[in-house]
Amino acid sequence: MKKKWTEKNQKEKKWFLIRLIGGIAFLVAGAIFGLVSLYMNGWSFTQFITNPTTDLILLCLVAFGVMFITSLEVK
Repeated sequence: MKKKWTEKNQKEKKWFLIRLIGGIAFLVAGAIFGLVSLYMNGWSFTQFITNPTTDLILLCLVAFGVMFITSLEVK
């Protein structure tokens, strides 16, 4: 199922790059959210973990990322 880069056609290359850029953007957004949330909690990691709003937002981000990645198909 996995092909080398040279064996892929243009559409497969395009969707691979879209997935790669989307994944990187998702990880960067999560890291930025984590750092901002830690700053707002006074850099206390225990407050960051126990905050229910943080858990809800992280679950929403994970769900959005999974939904985005699974909806992409190479046609």
